[in-house]
Amino acid sequence: HDKFGDGLYQPKILSMSNPKKLGSTGNMINIFGFGFSRGRGDDDVDQYNEIEEVGYTSGTCLFMSEKIFKKIGFLDPFLFAYHDDLEYGWRARELGIKSYYVPKSVIHHAESFNFQWKPFKFYLLERNRHYCLLTHYSRKTFWKILPELILIEFIVVIFYTFKGLLFQKIKANVNILKNLGKINQKYDEIQKRKIISDHEIINYFNDEIIIPSELSNIGKSNFFFNFIKKLSMRVRKRIIL
Repeated sequence: HDKFGDGLYQPKILSMSNPKKLGSTGNMINIFGFGFSRGRGDDDVDQYNEIEEVGYTSGTCLFMSEKIFKKIGFLDPFLFAYHDDLEYGWRARELGIKSYYVPKSVIHHAESFNFQWKPFKFYLLERNRHYCLLTHYSRKTFWKILPELILIEFIVVIFYTFKGLLFQKIKANVNILKNLGKINQKYDEIQKRKIISDHEIINYFNDEIIIPSELSNIGKSNFFFNFIKKLSMRVRKRIIL
């Protein structure tokens, strides 16, 4: 805090079941709203041992001053689980509040066995990703990235179908449509408070999506993730220019 000032801070997160395995060394956001934990499932061999700025802090364990908490507010109750910390870090960034990873602080996390990588989790991840995109990007930015977002929709539909989760994808989209009134209300609230533009914020977003080694069966779908990376790079250039 003395060096970096007010912000959101997270420790190095290790697995409780296997203390040599990383849980998170800071989380990252993709331009299309996908979030992931850096290093998750990798062996901890001191490769992430420097304090550094990250996309957003893990909701597993994060620290902030009372002043910062009052400025950002509470987690968004609509999200319930998954991407709630992503949304919080995105909202903080829009207010000029950065996120940091502090490796000398370490916790061991007993991961959520209730959700794991089951259908309900995929539903929440996709629903909440759309919620973040619709509430945080300005309408101008959203229209700029819409062509790629439509392509992403096709990619995600194919991906979910391939994994036998198409119903969860449809369910997520239907829920977003049902809650458009609430989403528009949240959009107005966020845009009124935003002091950092989308143009600046995407500089902190990633083009690449890194899949944890524990999900190697999902990670084999390299075509999907490489295509998303290329689309992300194209969108980044358009917004910056």
